[in-house]
Amino acid sequence: EGAKIYCIYVEGSRMEPRIDAGDLLFIDPSRRVIVGRDALIELKPTKEGDQPRALVKHILAVNSEFIEVKQFNPEKKWKIQRVKIRNLHLVLKNSEMY
Repeated sequence: EGAKIYCIYVEGSRMEPRIDAGDLLFIDPSRRVIVGRDALIELKPTKEGDQPRALVKHILAVNSEFIEVKQFNPEKKWKIQRVKIRNLHLVLKNSEMY
């Protein structure tokens, strides 16, 4: 059986006005991340015993070494090394859920 779609509630305002704090997002772990779309990025813990962190960001570029992401509030772009990422899951659009 394949991976199931799951939901998260957004905390924080870094993606406003695109995604607001408190929004419910549907995440599909079985679909590959697409440049130009939003994704949930789960980072590996930095030290043993720490909880992994998860970010929702807009994907600008993807390759084998890094992903380039964007947030909207404040507007900022940066690269995250792939070795620091535990999971990279696609955020679904409303039209993809029906």
